[in-house]
Amino acid sequence: MKTLTLSTHYPRTILHCIQDQKGLCAEFLSDAQISPSVINDSRARVPIESHVKLYQKIAPYINDESFGYLEHPLRFGTFAIACEYAGTAETIGRALEKISRFYSVVTDDLKLDLQIVGKEAHFSIKLRKPELDKVFFLVETFLCIGFRLSSWLAGRAIPLKFCQFSYEPVENKNEYIFLFPCEHRFAGTGPNILAFDADFLNFPVLKTASDIRSYISRAPADLLNKLVGSDSFTNRVYAVLSKKDCDDAQDAKTVASELAMTEQTLRRKLRSEGSSVQKIKDSLRLDSAVFHLTEDKYTIAEISEKLNFSTPSAFSRAFKNWTGVPPEEYRNR
Repeated sequence: MKTLTLSTHYPRTILHCIQDQKGLCAEFLSDAQISPSVINDSRARVPIESHVKLYQKIAPYINDESFGYLEHPLRFGTFAIACEYAGTAETIGRALEKISRFYSVVTDDLKLDLQIVGKEAHFSIKLRKPELDKVFFLVETFLCIGFRLSSWLAGRAIPLKFCQFSYEPVENKNEYIFLFPCEHRFAGTGPNILAFDADFLNFPVLKTASDIRSYISRAPADLLNKLVGSDSFTNRVYAVLSKKDCDDAQDAKTVASELAMTEQTLRRKLRSEGSSVQKIKDSLRLDSAVFHLTEDKYTIAEISEKLNFSTPSAFSRAFKNWTGVPPEEYRNR
């Protein structure tokens, strides 16, 4: 696996704040190596590292880490200080409490909360004016912080139970399989909740101040990288399939054998994370296809063969189903 991709939904969510400055948009997209011709195509993909470059250009320029989705800006550097503050905690529970307390001091526009409900811990975000966050950028961001920053601090993935969202399924919902490997509840109302085993709150924070500085310098890469939290079953299957070059012979039975479990157990565990072997295989193939098409090193037929499609036409049909355009058109954008 050469690169990881994500929906163009994500760069669009951060470009909106400078959309009236056309020349500047083009400059930022060029620096991030994102083609302007794909940015408004909801089914197109971009490399995660390109989105990270775009984020790292725009956030300091506008001096707002909320990208205009709050009534008042979150000044650039806010997340860095929050990470440093959380890193001084002894346990993950205390780290989440520190993050929640920090943002309550910085802004009145959002509230983070950590509650114990039976044997579960519920980390939630509530926006004072949710109508400003029409694309749910902040909800996704802070739930990712709750899951992925905590997992990184602990050196292992947080055992998610479910994620509840106060909105209906969104255009980028397929990304949630990796962002939040658990059951997804699109309630359409109510709180936005990340639920996990409360025992995790007692896990120690393992990262040093030096580790945290490195994490901050990469931000938001680790909040988006599919392989962060790699001991989720979704990512374990992704890793197995990556080694096999998307071989069609790698069905649920053979993957289960690789992971030393029954096929039924594998399916059940993936289902609990809102995933399946086929969904993961499609995601892996899409990431690989986008990389090779962007790299422009192989022909369509050669890419088809590398991804183990029976024919180039079968690859073209699958790619068009994933992205809305055939691979030739995607390459020429």
